[in-house]
Amino acid sequence: MKFKFLGVIGIAFFVFIISRLNLASLWLNLQNMIIPLFILSLVFTTIDVLIKVFRWRYIYSRLGVHLSVFTAITIWFKSLFAETTPGKVGAVLIKAHISKQGKDGFGKALFSVTFDMIMEIVTMVLVAIVAVVFFVGMISANIIVIPIALFGIGLIMLYIFRKEDIARKFLGPVYRIFIPEKYKSKAKLVFESFYEGLKKVDMQTILVSQLFSLVGLAVMGISLWILAMALNLTVPLHYLILYVPINTLLVALPITISGVGTRESGFIILFGLFGISAEAAVIFSLLLLFQRIILMLPGIILLNKRETTVEHTMDIA
Repeated sequence: MKFKFLGVIGIAFFVFIISRLNLASLWLNLQNMIIPLFILSLVFTTIDVLIKVFRWRYIYSRLGVHLSVFTAITIWFKSLFAETTPGKVGAVLIKAHISKQGKDGFGKALFSVTFDMIMEIVTMVLVAIVAVVFFVGMISANIIVIPIALFGIGLIMLYIFRKEDIARKFLGPVYRIFIPEKYKSKAKLVFESFYEGLKKVDMQTILVSQLFSLVGLAVMGISLWILAMALNLTVPLHYLILYVPINTLLVALPITISGVGTRESGFIILFGLFGISAEAAVIFSLLLLFQRIILMLPGIILLNKRETTVEHTMDIA
């Protein structure tokens, strides 16, 4: 099965979930929504996106490329619609393509975006481990050993792959596998600049990037909490903050398009802990998706405006 068709699995799962629900109850939950609270939740979701922008901009600056705040925000919003692709691969490529600078800029840009995503995933995985253990009631003083151990393993892997001979041996073949055929001739140049970015990563870059991720996690948790209140649902704030990384990982799975199917499943399980109906959980999840669509609109308009400008210039020429 080709990677681009994996998203069908999530859609099929979503259709199955909807078929098992009471549609009248879905509509009733939506009708009872408190709109001002929904808007406030959207504001916090937007702040979370901006935190991601500043994290990526910081990583890019560590590679010697300094983007203005406006440029970084514009690039990020232009790529938001591509997060609907399985695994968010489309968003990664679009950010890298738009932000590249110079003849070897694509590799450096690709590294900045890839490393940004890796830092988010690492942080989310570590917090998600704690969250899962917390949710199943197994949390103890010794649980902190697990994320510390994983973080240590990550640092060891980073150190090893910064050794050029090892990095070329393992990263080279893997990297070329995912390069589209039409870019094969440029693969070596791109890999060289990609690897140069890897060598510039230091402990400060890792720690600051993870700090951005943790702040974003808290902000997004508050957004979910406010959205729950908008639907008259009672869910403790700390549960929602801890659930954010699990939701992030579910949405990023390559079997779903924009988290459709996997996101709903997660919230049905989480809200079920508090006796909240599956219908309310699905409406909550769909409202989150609606917020993402709203945030995609500025980027789509900017991209369309750019295409219109290019076409107009070609007509004049």
